Amino acid sequence: MPIPDNRPRVFVPEPLPDAAVALLRPVADVRQGVSGRSYGEDELIAELADADAVIITSREKFTRRVVESAPRLRMIT
Repeated sequence: MPIPDNRPRVFVPEPLPDAAVALLRPVADVRQGVSGRSYGEDELIAELADADAVIITSREKFTRRVVESAPRLRMIT
């Protein structure tokens, strides 16, 4: 089955287990960060510029500035 081009873009700063990503890939364009890396505010803003959703852990600090700078962002989980 072909993957549609209009899938939502999901950013995951801390990589998820392969099994979780495998469930997401058919319905979303998943971009994962580097394991163990901590993102600053400006880096998160850049990563979320075209993201529809973000899956976060407690490592990242999603400030008001980060969220307000993400025009497409519809879901934070």
